[in-house]
Formats: sequence, structure tokens, C-alpha cells
Amino acid sequence: MIDRKIKNLVFDFGGVLVQLNMKRCVERFAALGFTDVEKYVNAYSKEGLFQELELGNVSVPEFCSEVAKHCSDGVSDSQILDAWNSFLNGVPVHLMNALIDLQKDYRVILLSNTNKPHWDFSCREYFSHDGHSVEDHFEKMFLSFEMHVTKPDAQIFEQMCAQADILPQETLFLDDAKANCAAAEELGINTQLITAGEDWRNLFK
Repeated sequence: MIDRKIKNLVFDFGGVLVQLNMKRCVERFAALGFTDVEKYVNAYSKEGLFQELELGNVSVPEFCSEVAKHCSDGVSDSQILDAWNSFLNGVPVHLMNALIDLQKDYRVILLSNTNKPHWDFSCREYFSHDGHSVEDHFEKMFLSFEMHVTKPDAQIFEQMCAQADILPQETLFLDDAKANCAAAEELGINTQLITAGEDWRNLFK
């Protein structure tokens, strides 16, 4: 049961909304000749070039050019992006519908460590269900690659609260990473740790 003082719901993306398939992503990159991609990517964090992409510090063409150096000769940008997007395994429609329904009672906000290829793919393939757009699901969206900062840095939470004009004590943050929840709690934001595949709709019944 959600505390009655809560007015704002802030959702993480990966693991809370979009399901992730790390194994498939690793296999797709291995097929392109990039056999150690798991050194740079896991479900909770990114390293090196992949982290720079999430911070918005490299463009998509620059990302593809650098990744190609790890791949077999002749691998195209399209093949690289297809492999990278295979990390994403869909957003259950019942969760997307819940985001829309929750806006009757709360301000619904997204705060995500993500990157332009993943975000563009998700908007096109997932949030367009039943004629909707991503804007139907969130009042505001705060994306690391646009903000040039990632969770659990306190700055991303502070910017979100300031720009959305929300109070930490009236906000519930749902994330699947303990470090991110801990950082939010340090700023007075209420948190709910979500496990992979959890149906968080039960929190609102």
C-alpha cells in the first residue's frame, strides 16, 4: 500500500519496465566477432564506450565506429545496433497500461540510465502500442544520455526534482538497483526496490 503523502511516482526503465536479455545481447555481439562484450555491459551498469553512450558523450555513429573495431571486418552499423537493441526484451503491455492509469492519481515520471539507440527503439517498438506514444505514459522523462549524468549520482535526482518541481518526501522512486535506491534515499526520496519480473502493480492495490 502506497503512503497517502505520495504524489509523484518515478520509474526506472530497464528491469522495472523493459525486460532485459543480456544473454541474447552477448550472443548477438559474439556472432559479429565482439566476443567479450560482457566485460563492458551487465543488467545494472555499463563500462567504457557503453557508459559514454549512456552519458551522451559519444554520438551513435561514433559508438558504432568504435564497436566495429572489436568486430569482424565488414560489420555494418545496422548490425551493431541490432545486436545492441537485442538487450531489450519488451515492455509488458499490462505495465504500460498501468502507467497510463496511474496518472489519474499521481504524477508519473521516468528516470532512466539509457542511451539513444535503446530509447529510440523502445519508443518505436514498445510505447506505440494501441496507438499510444511514449508521452501518454509519462508526464516527464529524464534520460541519462540527455542529462549527461547517470544514477546513482545525486545530481541526476536533484536535477529531476528541480526540473519536475517535485518534493522528495512526496515522491516514490521504483528501481531495481540497490545503489540507485540508496542514493535517492540520501536525498529524502522514498524508494521501492523492484526485483526482475516483479509485477509492481500490486503496490497500488
